[in-house]
Amino acid sequence: TRPETGISHDPGLFSPDGDGENDYLTLNMKVEDDFGLAEWEINIFNESGILFKKFSGKGNAPKELKWDGTGDNGELVESASEYDVQFSAVDLAGNVSETAADKISVDVLVVVTERGLKMRVSNIEFDFGSSILRKRGTRILDRVYQILEKYSGYSVVIEGHTDDIGEEEYNLKLSEKRALAVKNYLVGKGTAPDRLRYVGMGESLPFYPNTSDENRRRNRRVEFLLLKEKPVK
Repeated sequence: TRPETGISHDPGLFSPDGDGENDYLTLNMKVEDDFGLAEWEINIFNESGILFKKFSGKGNAPKELKWDGTGDNGELVESASEYDVQFSAVDLAGNVSETAADKISVDVLVVVTERGLKMRVSNIEFDFGSSILRKRGTRILDRVYQILEKYSGYSVVIEGHTDDIGEEEYNLKLSEKRALAVKNYLVGKGTAPDRLRYVGMGESLPFYPNTSDENRRRNRRVEFLLLKEKPVK
């Protein structure tokens, strides 16, 4: 008989950005087996289905694990993204059990960089080739607005970025239009206009080499740079 397995997590919104709130995710494992386990494994996949983090061990699985959001490649989870986690176990008789995917939701992260506080989001979605926000993009910007209210003493530079597909001049103009669309949405929510500046960066500052579809997806992003200064009109 296969082991009976289950997995859950806490908190509901994971935010590993070092601010002391929900910085660690607790993975809770449930195993029932009459004879004990030979080995166990936890796999965490990003939205593209790529393996991001693996935990594994011999013998019985722990009841819980703490995770700081860092993947096996040393990178932090993506802002405003979702990850699937699966728990599998093999008992001493060789029977294998695997849970259904448990979905982890990641908050918009405010991280410290060499340029100051920054939010980097690759999932603010627009219609193809346009600056029209899709529904997921507006949901994420609703959360960005809430965070900006917490950092009310900061001015914000909104940077639009693209991948390298298409003409460079076209990408530059598109990124500027998208950054402006983001600014206008936040102003419509209630952010003071004089706190916000916007700029299109086009394909000039890729965060990853444009060598794969996954890297290009993450290079199509909006960054919010928070500056402790007086608003610039």
